[in-house]
Amino acid sequence: MAEGATITLPQSDYIGLHPHAVVCRIWPARPELMLVAVPLMKEQLDDRNEGALDLLVLDSRTLHVTHRLRLDDAMSDDAIRIRSVAFDTARYRLAPDKMAFGLRLSLEGSSRANPFEEVTLRLYAIEGDRLVPVLDRIVVRQNAGEWDTMCSGEFEKTTRTLSMDSRTHKGAADIVVTENVLYTVSKVENGDQCRQYETSRDPAKIRLTYDGSQYVVPGALKGLK
Repeated sequence: MAEGATITLPQSDYIGLHPHAVVCRIWPARPELMLVAVPLMKEQLDDRNEGALDLLVLDSRTLHVTHRLRLDDAMSDDAIRIRSVAFDTARYRLAPDKMAFGLRLSLEGSSRANPFEEVTLRLYAIEGDRLVPVLDRIVVRQNAGEWDTMCSGEFEKTTRTLSMDSRTHKGAADIVVTENVLYTVSKVENGDQCRQYETSRDPAKIRLTYDGSQYVVPGALKGLK
């Protein structure tokens, strides 16, 4: 227990599988630092959870905490459940002397007839003695649909990839988001055969610019958590 909250330590038999377990990772861009995510669970029930998330940056040699940021209610959920927390350590170079790391939350709905999955990404950077958010809750993967639980239904899968651009605004590189959308229709044909038909939309490019404190994410691209 910590501050009235429960902390679950990772174990070898479910590393990456327990949604409320502590997550640790060396930051490859800065191997002298370790990234740690600590779920602080106030309540864990079958139909809902309540909790915050502590983001920590540690000296990887001494394990001394150098930076800390509390994300209130980040681990709270209900019908749409948090399934995993993971670090994204792709090279998000905001400026020559400024790197960011990512935090991904995977969510999953409980309805079989209306399946829903979503992965959101947040980016954080070190500024002096502070750990600051620089991009909030962009959806990088989403699967949603509606079907009769037998065959007939319609589904939509959206994936977004982020890449740093050479153009800058307010001292930070633009982020170019490439969006791909795949549509799937399932239907019963020839009496009893379930067939699927897929169509895709031309990839779209969305440019995110830095406003001096954060990247501006359009509302249509923002996730639940």
